[in-house]
Amino acid sequence: MNKILSLCCTVALLMPGLAFAQDNDKPVTVKGAGGAPCAEAIRVFGPTGTDHDRGFYLQWVNGFSVGVALAHEVVDVSPTGDPGDLVKIALLICEEANFAEGIWHSAVATAIGRMRPYWSNDPTRVSVTYESNSYWFYQDVVMQLQTDLNLLGYNLTVDGNFGGQTGAAIADIQSQINIPNMPVPTGPLFYAMTRPPL
Repeated sequence: MNKILSLCCTVALLMPGLAFAQDNDKPVTVKGAGGAPCAEAIRVFGPTGTDHDRGFYLQWVNGFSVGVALAHEVVDVSPTGDPGDLVKIALLICEEANFAEGIWHSAVATAIGRMRPYWSNDPTRVSVTYESNSYWFYQDVVMQLQTDLNLLGYNLTVDGNFGGQTGAAIADIQSQINIPNMPVPTGPLFYAMTRPPL
């Protein structure tokens, strides 16, 4: 935990607190990103957004998620360990009818809350290689995912190991819900699995 706090403090010192967006004169800050409307977050992460602005939003999500993890004494609240996946989940929540006029903070908080079954209590990680890239996942999150996939009719051994059967089940379910067919869980997969019924 101290390494995480040290890293967050280092990043905060190295990054300026206020900068101007490249496409307008409105100030964008890490602190201010949480209070932005969902429509602005969608714009920032869309084709017209800048890497500069995306960086502030991503920093805000990372800081917020670390704070929630520390407050709840868990290792991580992002199911993949990547705040970028929390961003993807929050953007999907922003597009839900009841969040159309919401704020970014609410969407991120909702994303983290929905991911609660996938919060990690154990830093042990397992890896999977796909298309020459290595992906790392918390072992307890993989176990929960295997359990949930079994509830959907898959017959997986719940062991926390990311084997071929788990990868095939993930690829199958992602292809069924129009997510890129890959054997690695993504933010949109976790969103689909935790979204309340309409």
